[in-house]
Amino acid sequence: MKPVFATEGLKALLNFPFRDAKAAQKILIGSLLMFAQFIIPVLPGIVVMGYLSRVLRRVTEGDGQASMPEWDDWGGLFMDGVKVFAAIFVYSLPMILIVGFLYFMMFAPMVVLPLLDETGPEAVGLMMAVMILVELFMFLIIAFMMVVYAIYIVILPPIIAHTAAKNQFGAAFEIGRWWKIFRSNFSGFVAALIIILGVYVVLIFAAQLLYMTLVLCFLIPLVIAPIGFYINLVAFAALGEVYRVGEEKINPPQDVVELPA
Repeated sequence: MKPVFATEGLKALLNFPFRDAKAAQKILIGSLLMFAQFIIPVLPGIVVMGYLSRVLRRVTEGDGQASMPEWDDWGGLFMDGVKVFAAIFVYSLPMILIVGFLYFMMFAPMVVLPLLDETGPEAVGLMMAVMILVELFMFLIIAFMMVVYAIYIVILPPIIAHTAAKNQFGAAFEIGRWWKIFRSNFSGFVAALIIILGVYVVLIFAAQLLYMTLVLCFLIPLVIAPIGFYINLVAFAALGEVYRVGEEKINPPQDVVELPA
C-alpha cells in the first residue's frame, strides 16, 4: 500500500473493503454486529474490535496490503478484541474520572442547597458563595480536561496500533516501544488521524441529515451501523500502514544477499 497521505494510497485505502470477493457478506456481518451494540452493549463491539485488529495485523505482518479476514474463530476474535478494548479503557480512565468528578461537582450543590434552606439565609448565602467558587473550579477542571483529551487523541492511535499488532494487552504499556514507532512516523500518524476524523465527519453529517426528518430518523441505527463498520475498517487499515512504516524506520528490513554457489 502506498503512503496513506498520497492520492493513490488514499484511494486504495478507501476502496480496499470492496475489493474482497466476499465483501458484501463480510461487511454485512460486521454491520449486524455494529447494529447489535444498540441492543447488547459492549460484547458485539469487542468482537468487531478483534476483527479490526486482524485487519491491522494483515497490514503489519504481510505485504502492507489491507484485506478483510474471514468471520471465523469467534472465540479468538473476542479475545483479540478484549486486549485492545481493555487497553483503550485503561488509558481512558483519567478522562472517565475527570468527567465523573465534574458531574459530582455539578449535582452536589443541588442536593445540599435544599437541606440548607431551613437553616437560615446565612447558610444559603454561604452555599451560594461556595457554588460560585465551585463553578470557577469547574472551569479550571474543564480546561485541564481539554488538555488531557488532546493528549489522549494524539497517543491513542499508536497505542491501539501497537496493542493490535502485537496482539498482547501488555503491549499497550510498552511506552518506549510504541512511542519510538509513533515518533519515527509522526507525519504518517497525523495523516491517518486526519483521514479518520474526516470520514467520521461524513458519518456525522449523514446522521444529521436523517435527524432532519421524523420518518428517516428511525433509520439512523441502520445507516450508522454499516457506515461505522466501514469507517473502522479504513481506520485500522490506515493505522496498520503507518505503524508498519514507523516500525520499518526503526528496524529497516535486511536485504537478503545470495552467496554465489
